[in-house]
Amino acid sequence: MFAKCGDLESASLMFNQLRKKCIITWTSMVAVLAFNGQCKKALTLFEEMYVERIQPDDVIFIAVLSACTHGGLIEQGQRVFSQMVKQFYIVPRIEHYGCMIDLLSGAGKLGEAHTLSTSMSMKPNAALWATLLGFCKLYGQEMLEVVTKKILELEPSNPAYLMMVSNLNAPIGRWEDVLNVRAAMNKEGIQKVPGSSSIQVENKVHEFLVKNTKHKNRMEIFKTLDSLYDQLKTVGIMEKRENVLLGMA
Repeated sequence: MFAKCGDLESASLMFNQLRKKCIITWTSMVAVLAFNGQCKKALTLFEEMYVERIQPDDVIFIAVLSACTHGGLIEQGQRVFSQMVKQFYIVPRIEHYGCMIDLLSGAGKLGEAHTLSTSMSMKPNAALWATLLGFCKLYGQEMLEVVTKKILELEPSNPAYLMMVSNLNAPIGRWEDVLNVRAAMNKEGIQKVPGSSSIQVENKVHEFLVKNTKHKNRMEIFKTLDSLYDQLKTVGIMEKRENVLLGMA
């Protein structure tokens, strides 16, 4: 609850005050750290749990791999995945594969990510293909058509995936695919549910919705975001990322 409200301090305090911790509390705290961008701390906490001789399960490995994904810790993620399989004999679930595919894709290793997705013991779902799709614009346009086809076969009515397909195909001139997707959405009355996020500043939680302009500090926020955007564009980050972010929005 504290993590979802952006209150990492209270979550950490509660965890540290526990006299007896089980795998569930360790998993929760690792997930809290990962969720709030404290990825290396999440890995350190996992190592502390191992020292305490708490037997890890498949769920905590999802939390640890998520931390590696959010932090771009590719070497650590590969080591953890290997440790899970070879040391603890845990059979990977689709969530574990999803973290690894996200991690590899984000590092530009799209070929390795695609190989992993096709060598899994289970059939990849649309979420895995969507992860690959999100990075195709950056690292592998030649894979765009194949991944798009997979997603549309599995979930042809998912608004988030349809918007990704449309937004990623438009910049490279695949207008037929774009128009087909938009026409299908209009015909079925499909609309994407607006996303939201929240953060705690001092003692107040602020929630932000997509296209919501009612926040009382909106002008100050927009000005700060514009400044950040200009700085990122100066170093070339936004030019590489903007199309993927558009697909995720």
